[in-house]
Amino acid sequence: MDDVLDQINHGQLQKGDKLPTELCLATKFDVSRTCVREAIKSLEAMGIVQSIQGSGSYITNTPELSINRPICALFALSNGTLENVLDLRIVLETEVCRDIIRSASDAEIARVCALADYDYIGTPLDQQSVLDSQFHNALMHMSHNSLIKYIYTTLASLMDIYRERVLEKTWRRDENALTRAGHFAICQALKDRDEAAAADAIYNHLALIGPYRKCLIEQNEEDEKIRQFQEVSYENI
Repeated sequence: MDDVLDQINHGQLQKGDKLPTELCLATKFDVSRTCVREAIKSLEAMGIVQSIQGSGSYITNTPELSINRPICALFALSNGTLENVLDLRIVLETEVCRDIIRSASDAEIARVCALADYDYIGTPLDQQSVLDSQFHNALMHMSHNSLIKYIYTTLASLMDIYRERVLEKTWRRDENALTRAGHFAICQALKDRDEAAAADAIYNHLALIGPYRKCLIEQNEEDEKIRQFQEVSYENI
């Protein structure tokens, strides 16, 4: 069913579209109808497909949304932190870089690394975030593991929430060069086919973000308390 999921992800199959019959799918993928039936049941369990007796099976959702919504809800209800997101990103991105080093061509690596070659100076903050996301998304979509890509899409959604709530309050101009240097270090490790260097580059790029942001947030909150105290003091003079 990976081919069906790919067609959904690329817009070839959209919400409301009817899947081919079990016989057609079995013939296309050279499997038994029982295998097709079990695969459709799995898609139903994921909330991607709905089967209507006497009518057929229909696309009801995308894989990303089917996975994203419950995980994001659970994350919020469990008081998940930015550090939780970054820890999982480190694990996933390290594994994907190993996969890239072992199987990707030089041309494929060059294409993803071209996304790291941009100039942050003078670029608006929201555009910087987009460029950063494009680089990491391109890395993850070179994975041959579709589940990793779906999980990373969920992490990207959580990072978007984080960016909206935190990034604008804590971003510093000197981070532009650090982000670019981090991307270059990852790319150099990929080009050198050095798995250990890639793991180190990803860790150095991501692991310190959480504590750094937390420190800045706490400092901003403390500055705000001081400002409010000063305003009250001035009013009482």
